[in-house]
Amino acid sequence: MNRIVNPLINYSIFNDPIHTSIRMCGLCLEIIDTPQFQRLHHLKQLGCTDYIFRSATHTRFSHCLGVAHLAERLVLNLQREQPYLNITKKDVLCVKIAGLCHDLGHGPFSHVFDGVFMRRVIAQDQERSLAGVSDLEGWAHEDGSCELFDHLISSNNIPYRKYGLSEVDLTFIKEMIMGERVRGRGPNKGFLYDIVSNSRSGLDVDKIDYFQRDMYHCGVSSNCNFDRFLELARVCRAEPIDPFFVKKKLRRIGDGGSSKVKVEQEEEEEFPLMICYPEKMYEETFNLFRTRFNLHRKVYTHRVVKQIELMVTDALVLANDHVKVFGSDGELVRMSDCVRDMEAYTNLDDSILQTIKREQKREELQSKNKLSQQSEDDDVIGPLQSAGNLISRITSGRNLYVCVGETTLTGSNATSFATIDIEDEISIKSDIVDCSIQILKEETVNHNILFAIQEERATTTNSSEEEDEDEEEVSDTTTPKRVGDIQSLSQSSFPTGFQKFMSSSNNNITSSIEEERGGGRSTPPPPTSSSSSSSLLGSDQIQDQLTIPPHSPKREFQHQREKSKIFTPSSSPLVVEDLIFDFMNIHHGLKSVNPVSRVRFFPKNGSYEASIARQISGDKFSTILPDHFQYKSLRVFCRHPSKEELAKRAFKRWCDGRGLASPIHSLSQQELSNNNNMQHQTNTNTPFILPSQY
Repeated sequence: MNRIVNPLINYSIFNDPIHTSIRMCGLCLEIIDTPQFQRLHHLKQLGCTDYIFRSATHTRFSHCLGVAHLAERLVLNLQREQPYLNITKKDVLCVKIAGLCHDLGHGPFSHVFDGVFMRRVIAQDQERSLAGVSDLEGWAHEDGSCELFDHLISSNNIPYRKYGLSEVDLTFIKEMIMGERVRGRGPNKGFLYDIVSNSRSGLDVDKIDYFQRDMYHCGVSSNCNFDRFLELARVCRAEPIDPFFVKKKLRRIGDGGSSKVKVEQEEEEEFPLMICYPEKMYEETFNLFRTRFNLHRKVYTHRVVKQIELMVTDALVLANDHVKVFGSDGELVRMSDCVRDMEAYTNLDDSILQTIKREQKREELQSKNKLSQQSEDDDVIGPLQSAGNLISRITSGRNLYVCVGETTLTGSNATSFATIDIEDEISIKSDIVDCSIQILKEETVNHNILFAIQEERATTTNSSEEEDEDEEEVSDTTTPKRVGDIQSLSQSSFPTGFQKFMSSSNNNITSSIEEERGGGRSTPPPPTSSSSSSSLLGSDQIQDQLTIPPHSPKREFQHQREKSKIFTPSSSPLVVEDLIFDFMNIHHGLKSVNPVSRVRFFPKNGSYEASIARQISGDKFSTILPDHFQYKSLRVFCRHPSKEELAKRAFKRWCDGRGLASPIHSLSQQELSNNNNMQHQTNTNTPFILPSQY
């Protein structure tokens, strides 16, 4: 984004690929030129998405400029079209600054930091009983935006009073970032809170900008005309909207609970003022929320994007106690503690991965210098070394975490998984691990059966060769044709020591499992599905795997027989730490409810002052509305690609035992259509794509 500065007038024009030109002047420029705002240059808007969508390298800096630009356009349009609203220049400036600073608090890789990383670190600190953990529970980037905004104003001596603003106006700006009205403005200007972060309908300029910007850089198309939401928006008296977006953010603004109660009572007036739209925009409004759903489904929750995000999260968690950031008074602060120190938070951005790699190299050099004093215990890879290895795997684009499956959650399953906690998650992972143990034991049994048949066949072949070496073909009549024939073989039919071999094979796989699990449960529970018994080899499979040709030399038989005694499982056993759960809840903006039901529309004919904007029933638009507005699924990832096949089989068995839909590997409709057996499942699992009526 290029910036053109006019030396005669205090304003700058930023060239923007979405909005063409963005004009900033006065107080906004002073905010932009601070280190706290310039930090947004080093925070990518979509975090790890550019590893897959290569042109998605746009930053929070350009997005914040775009939101400020749209916020100013919308409030100026309302000021021009409805002068009786008494929108002042101070109101316009406050709204623009709120749009400019609404994403100041994002951490490295955007929602990876405040979404997954902070939750995991807080859980770890609670287990270690560290002090000061409780005040970080529920921390979100909006909290960071308000705190960093205060730090920006104070540390840079921003002369906001010079531009006519007061302390109350600064509070008003923070309230608009939070989407909560406390004391910044009265009920007669409550509609101003709908512009930047709309907690009533969810339709605001923040979404309008990032929808357009993300689609442009990711190559996703939409048939929505976003400019009409800025030009046709009007402030009307409207039917009240029941609270939905519950936000516990008032502690960052300053007032206590009594002010919150007072605000809620004021907003219970019969017809509050809010931003509404003409009735003819119902379909366009749904298309806007539909764009949100498509971006989440195609881009934000892309399978490989999630794989990389999980690896980045693991790397950050591993390095949290070892990589420090400079904070206030030169103090070194952990990454997770930077949210308490705004000076340290200013120095925390996406370059943290390079910092981790540098610290890893430094640690390696130190260990080489102490190589002569190194003991056997020093061979263990430390957390920082593990974090650096993960980053190397990401940058090389190879050996990523793998998605072993995704199952759709519907009905009671969706309800039960919605309230799952950490203990339940560990229990489910243990069940999947038990399924993998059962699969490995079945592989051992199948191998033993094949080995017994090969031994029997080898014995028959050797006897025939001794009788007549010129015979061209050896009869296969002694080979069992069915599993029933195998089971009917007497013990004398098997080679000597077969029972000992069966016992030793089972003991080997059990000891291997126990070693991998580090002394977990000694005996896994029986399989939870009847499909486990079907995993044993059938007669046709046995015939396919009998690889000893009937006319091989005697020593060839001996070599293959000795080789077949060594059983190597298809994978090392799974452990709970190998698995990662990702509960996806993709919706249009209002969970399972039609999001347009929270938007208020005014009739085509009538004045804005006299009209009461109301909700429009979706019955008239059933041909464009989907049957469901929410898609829930459970995805399982495996940290070790070498265990991918075993994890897939174990996850499928677990799903079958729980009565869940058969796992799929992505949401790609093309990939699903290639499998005819899953065609019916594709139709039933995607009601969020198909309209309810045709």
